[in-house]
Amino acid sequence: MEKAKPHSRRADVLRLLVEHGTMSAAAIVACIDPPIQPRRFREVIARLKKYEWIRSKQQFGDTHGQLFYFVSTKAWARRAVADHLGLEIGEIRPPFFRRTDLIHSDHCALWKEYLGRRFPNALILRDHEFHYLDVGNKLLMSHREDNDLNPDMLLVFRRPEFSRPVCIAVEVERNVKGPARLARKLQKYASETYLDGIIYFCEAEVRQVKIKESYRNSVLSGVNRISHFGDNFALMSDSAFCGFSVEPEMFNSAGKRVSLADWVITLLNSEEYQRDNDMFPVLAAGGC
Repeated sequence: MEKAKPHSRRADVLRLLVEHGTMSAAAIVACIDPPIQPRRFREVIARLKKYEWIRSKQQFGDTHGQLFYFVSTKAWARRAVADHLGLEIGEIRPPFFRRTDLIHSDHCALWKEYLGRRFPNALILRDHEFHYLDVGNKLLMSHREDNDLNPDMLLVFRRPEFSRPVCIAVEVERNVKGPARLARKLQKYASETYLDGIIYFCEAEVRQVKIKESYRNSVLSGVNRISHFGDNFALMSDSAFCGFSVEPEMFNSAGKRVSLADWVITLLNSEEYQRDNDMFPVLAAGGC
């Protein structure tokens, strides 16, 4: 493994904070590649705080007193960060989350980094980026009044040989939404967007089961747009993040185990009207 240059570690940390907003130390360390030693990470954080380019805050409650880091909102600091990363000042848009969203945001950062490494040619947008990059709102056909129905992320694959890109919604579920809101969200994804599929990363089997039940009851029974491949429009996992080197165990809405990579390839190689459930390969049991 190639050893990272010392100065590049500051850029690694800043890139993550610019892209994901507020992050815990554990999430930053997990996302940095090549891996960083704890002592080196503390040195980098201390230097960035000394420059006043980043700030930190400690949160209690479900965050158990963790420290969370974010890019300073001071104009001169944002300009310094932009110059260091070779970005325009307008690209430094650190989002801020409510306290109850911080752990969820960390998990979204981990899954976005995983998907970015797994699918390097994809455009991956966090929900706070939809406002700045209109492609997200166009693909979701979103309006301000239904922003709360937007996914945590969008995974977009451009493919010039087809009429439009493949767009996949990604949800990171730590807590199951209320039945009515979950059903409305699933119905929107299936019938009122240009989405080609949904991925649900759940942290417990009970959440996966509830989502699957809601999907089969509220979507498959009445949505014509995706009915011909409805069993494979939505994928779900039932385990927490396993690491960047492990593909999560995924199931379609019929409960059959599938490969995330094979599922994406099938979507990429077909137009929506060409798809049917038999096109999607299934796997034997196993996983992380």
